[in-house]
Amino acid sequence: MLTSSLSTSHAPQRLAVVDDHGIIRGVFLTLIEDTPDLIMSWMAPSLNEARASLSKDRPDFLVCDVWLPDGNGFDFVREALTLAPDLPVLMVSAHNDKTYPEQARAAGARGFISKAASLEQLLEAISTIQQGGQWFSGSSAGRGATAHGLEDEVLYQRTA
Repeated sequence: MLTSSLSTSHAPQRLAVVDDHGIIRGVFLTLIEDTPDLIMSWMAPSLNEARASLSKDRPDFLVCDVWLPDGNGFDFVREALTLAPDLPVLMVSAHNDKTYPEQARAAGARGFISKAASLEQLLEAISTIQQGGQWFSGSSAGRGATAHGLEDEVLYQRTA
C-alpha cells in the first residue's frame, strides 16, 4: 500500500483522469484506493467525454494524457484552464518525446511525467503540484529548478 500526505487540507482532493488506455485508468483507480487524500472525480477515455465531464464537475486536480483518439491533450489543457484557471494539471505520456515537457508547460500544465515512472514518483509529482510547485521530467523544461536523478531520467522539481 502506498501512503502519502498529498494534500495539506483535510478534504480529499478530487482527481480527474483523461486517458484512452483502460490499464492506465485502472492504475489511477488503484492509486486512489491506496491514497486516503485522493478521491476520483471522473475518468474519460476521450477529449469529448472529458469536455462533457469538466462542464458538469470541476475536479481539484487533472491528469491528462498527451495523445487521445480525438485530439491532443495540450489543446484540452488550454481549454480546461480557460474554464478553471487555477486547476492543477499533470500531463502524462508513454512516448519519449523530449519536447513534451515544454509543450505541457506552454499549455499551462504544472507538470509532466512519463507513464514509465514509478507510482512513488507519480505521487511525488502530484504532491509537489498540489503544494504549488511544478514537476517536469525528461527535458530542460525545469531548467534552473532542483534536479533529482532517477535512473535514466532527470526529474525537475520546483516548489513554491
